[in-house]
Amino acid sequence: MTKPGTATAALMAAILAFLPLPAAAQDMLNYKGADREQKLIAGAKKEGAVVFYSAMIENQALRPIVDAFEKKYPFIHMTY
Repeated sequence: MTKPGTATAALMAAILAFLPLPAAAQDMLNYKGADREQKLIAGAKKEGAVVFYSAMIENQALRPIVDAFEKKYPFIHMTY
């Protein structure tokens, strides 16, 4: 049995693999340094927002994901 969200993460990774990304984003995708998470958070703070596209049922699945994400990363606003 897989953890909840594992399938979603795998799907997002597969989608990202086919998107043309700027060189800096490609570099970060492949970056394995110990400070990777800190660099990702610094970049996210600059962006300030993320859009999550989904066909999930809003109240049953989508809103709990958004709430958990914004609780963990209060400096990033997620819209869907």
